[in-house]
Amino acid sequence: MPTDYAYIIKTGLLIFFARICDVSIGTLRTIATVNGRTRIAFILGFIELNIWVTVIAAVIKNIHSSYILGFFYALGFATGRRWKD
Repeated sequence: MPTDYAYIIKTGLLIFFARICDVSIGTLRTIATVNGRTRIAFILGFIELNIWVTVIAAVIKNIHSSYILGFFYALGFATGRRWKD
């Protein structure tokens, strides 16, 4: 049960950047699917879900000690969505 704030901030930043990558890969996967590139879409989906599962597991594992990780998770998602515009 980490309560060290340096650990929480480092983990939060990793979650933030991983979510940006996850959301961006999801966009690329959608584009690949629309263009009929199913093999590339499959690989991108595999990578996207691996990132997502790892990140959500880290958030859930540490949510009892810091709600800040949930904030980083949401901020990473929102930032990844914004970069697509």
